[in-house]
Amino acid sequence: MEQIRPRWRAFILAFGLAVAASAATAPTAQAYPWDPSAVVVASVGTCGPSVSSGWGWYETSYGEKGWVTWSPTGGSYFTFQLRSLPKGGGHTVKISWGVSNCSKSVTRGIARPAYGNNIPLGYLG
Repeated sequence: MEQIRPRWRAFILAFGLAVAASAATAPTAQAYPWDPSAVVVASVGTCGPSVSSGWGWYETSYGEKGWVTWSPTGGSYFTFQLRSLPKGGGHTVKISWGVSNCSKSVTRGIARPAYGNNIPLGYLG
């Protein structure tokens, strides 16, 4: 009986560590083929707001459009939510932004993410 207890403890410890490790590496979001929503994440430098006094607008090739949400700390990072991104590729989004005396815009290709729900566009300029 004394020999079983250390083995039982080792099993419980190993099981607990495996469960904790799988929980720590589990994804926070999962994309599904039927889910048309995604969050676009990007940053800008030129004409970007320094203290959330700038503006940003997006318009997709399939008709979705709206304002971007700037980082709450006043930085140059922004996000916006797409709610009806069609399946397949070939879609684009035109993003325009600026401050009082400067503006800029770029167009980038977008598609539903294969995993997660973020579409990282990186640094736009």
